[in-house]
This record gives sequence, C-alpha cells and structure tokens, in this order.
Amino acid sequence: MRKGLSKYTRFKKSGGLLYLPQAFINDLCFPFVAGDCLEVSVENERLIVRKVRWWEMLDWAQMRPSAIRRLPAEIQADIERMQRQPM
Repeated sequence: MRKGLSKYTRFKKSGGLLYLPQAFINDLCFPFVAGDCLEVSVENERLIVRKVRWWEMLDWAQMRPSAIRRLPAEIQADIERMQRQPM
C-alpha cells in the first residue's frame, strides 16, 4: 500500500477538492483513470473511494422490469445482487 500526503479544499457552494500528488497517481497500483465513475463514502473515519459501473448509479426499483430484461444476463445478475444487499 502506498501512502502520501494530500490536501483538501472546501468550496462554499460546489463541494470540495482532494489533491493527490502526481507521483501518487502515476504509480502503476493507482486504480483510477480520468473519467472513472466513483462512489465516495465515509466509514469509521475513513474515506472509501471505489469504482462503480453505470448500472450501479441508477435506482432500479424505479425502473420498469422491461428495462432490466433488455440488459445482458451478467448485468441483470449484478443488479439483483445489489438489490438484495442491505443499504
């Protein structure tokens, strides 16, 4: 696991910015690339950042069942697993 120092800046209306040093993001172990969709959460005083797939960002409970049936089987299975997990 690589560690580094960072700086957080908060903006009054638009949120915040977490600075990551260039050496940190150039490391081959860095898991993200520009444009990745990310989920951010705080758990036990830790910031958790993980990649998400586009179908994880939608509220499938609000979708028509026909929308889910049109998706590939592996995505349908992922959605079903997501719906069974407690929030």
